[in-house]
Amino acid sequence: MLVAPVTIGNPKLERMEQRLAAQNAEPGRNERPDNMAKDDRDILELLKEELAFIEQGGYGRSVRTPWLPKSAFQDSLTCINYADPTHTHPCNECHLMDFVDSEKQGEQVPCHYIPLNEAGETIEDLEARDNQAHLEATLKQWMRARINEIEEARATAGRLAQKVAPQPNPTQPADQAKA
Repeated sequence: MLVAPVTIGNPKLERMEQRLAAQNAEPGRNERPDNMAKDDRDILELLKEELAFIEQGGYGRSVRTPWLPKSAFQDSLTCINYADPTHTHPCNECHLMDFVDSEKQGEQVPCHYIPLNEAGETIEDLEARDNQAHLEATLKQWMRARINEIEEARATAGRLAQKVAPQPNPTQPADQAKA
């Protein structure tokens, strides 16, 4: 894969590429029991859908259960355990783990420890302050930045792939180049 040169210097994207490469290299990694599904969703699409979810008021109080608070990521389809009370899937199968610092990956809800801004604020910090508007604004800003990073990395990787693709030899006759 030609993404590696694009991710150099960006630890979060480097870690994502390393994780994907390790998953693909593990023997039997894709051979899972039928009741276990690996999160094979595209991280870019996940972030875009989560952003749209928040922008549409997704973390507002439920009409049915207004006394229950909503939890960022956990109470949306982004979570691999959404609506699964037994939490069948370990968090390390989730794409959001690529953004969690290694020392926080053992937390009960690791995605709540993703640093969202320069100050290092996390969902855990912002939920403790009980300021939903600030939490959502910070989360949307973080998601927009990650979406832009991923789109730029993929666009650059696509351009690199086009440059590296074998070009027909101009001195070779066209019928031999197809053989």
